[in-house]
Amino acid sequence: MKFYKYIFLIFLSFNFVLSCPLCYGNATGPTIDGVNAAIFTMLGITGFIFTGIIAFVVMLKKKNKSF
Repeated sequence: MKFYKYIFLIFLSFNFVLSCPLCYGNATGPTIDGVNAAIFTMLGITGFIFTGIIAFVVMLKKKNKSF
């Protein structure tokens, strides 16, 4: 069990464990622009996929009235 404690302490001592400035509240510059672009891109892809699924179900419903 001591072994895991030492590994945990070693990982906490490195700077790469710390979060980015965006998480600390410094939401300015190109970082926030990139994050916003990524969020809107993923929302657009998800919306496109869901729209396709809904259109497919509506098409099946129109073809088969017993659906």
